[in-house]
Amino acid sequence: MNKLLETITLRFAQNVGIVDRVVRGAFSVSILVLYVCGLINGWVFAGLGILAVMIFLTSVTGKCSIYHLTGLSSRRVPRGE
Repeated sequence: MNKLLETITLRFAQNVGIVDRVVRGAFSVSILVLYVCGLINGWVFAGLGILAVMIFLTSVTGKCSIYHLTGLSSRRVPRGE
């Protein structure tokens, strides 16, 4: 229950590494580019757009709820921490 509450409020340490954040950001931007170019639209864009927003937010914050719930992390921990 405590882990779920932490996940809902995003009160946990960053767990998304630099490479992971860049890939997530690139994916989000590519969905927007596909929409602007007219290659995707309608329900496809709605579904992918929602996914892209969620992934973009994890890219910006460096916190992934799914990683937190499963105990995963792609972030390197500095030696001092």
